[in-house]
Amino acid sequence: MIESRIYVRAKAHAHSVTIAQQDETHFTISVTEPAEAGKANEAIRRVLADYMRVPPTSLSLHSGQRSSHKVFILHN
Repeated sequence: MIESRIYVRAKAHAHSVTIAQQDETHFTISVTEPAEAGKANEAIRRVLADYMRVPPTSLSLHSGQRSSHKVFILHN
């Protein structure tokens, strides 16, 4: 199984959902969900999966559960 690290600068409780790709593995993602009870993390995972055209289950949050700097693992 091949795994890739995806680095995300997250912004919760934003006015709109946006995603910007800085390079192959670095993204800035804004979501409207609040940063409570994992709601924003799950929304970020869904937005990233949709952008990458993979199922959300292919992405797991590796680190940054309570930080604006997150690392996701893409499982191929």
